[in-house]
Amino acid sequence: MEIGIYEDFNTAYISFAHNDKEYICVRHSGGKKITPHSHSRVNEWVVVKEGDFTVTLEKEKRSFNLHEGWMTIFFPAGKKHSLVPETKTSYFVFRDKKG
Repeated sequence: MEIGIYEDFNTAYISFAHNDKEYICVRHSGGKKITPHSHSRVNEWVVVKEGDFTVTLEKEKRSFNLHEGWMTIFFPAGKKHSLVPETKTSYFVFRDKKG
């Protein structure tokens, strides 16, 4: 599982976003659960602001307690993944617009 920790949103975002590439962005807050799923042709990044949550990528499962900074989590195309908030968790989901 590829994880990054950053001081601010902008630094977290530019850690994966490439110039002149389009992304779809979805904002979640409160406790929206991402149920296990995969995307056959597009990569996905979750950028988390704060919260206690568990992430699964294929058979790897990790729990996090993020209360300062920003975290990025990379989900490669074709790999089953999920995110389950334990507390109020604020995050963005970025997905390649085209595969």
